[in-house]
Amino acid sequence: MSNRLSRAPAPPKHLNPRAAEEWRRLAPACIALGTLTAVDLRAFELLTVTLAAESEARELLAATGLTVSTGQGGCKPHPAVRMAETARRQAAQLLADFGLTPRGRKGVSTRWDWDTDDDD
Repeated sequence: MSNRLSRAPAPPKHLNPRAAEEWRRLAPACIALGTLTAVDLRAFELLTVTLAAESEARELLAATGLTVSTGQGGCKPHPAVRMAETARRQAAQLLADFGLTPRGRKGVSTRWDWDTDDDD
């Protein structure tokens, strides 16, 4: 594959610090697996942003609690609960797509598979 990356690119400058840290942490693993190519960088960016959003929602819930008061004196789930759940679901799919879960690695061709040239 001609667009296969041999080293992890720096995170895009527009990422927030948490997403940039996820990028720096996960990109080398994806390079080692052979699952991060030039055409995948936007999807990888979405993965890092999603992981950062999940982390931020989790921290907010830890600080403020899982519920918020309603105008009628009751309580309801904090909006960050849904944010965290959505981010987790999206991140789980993206992690699998990049081979970063045990199940995800089963369906991923590794960089070593790409090195064989079947056209000769």
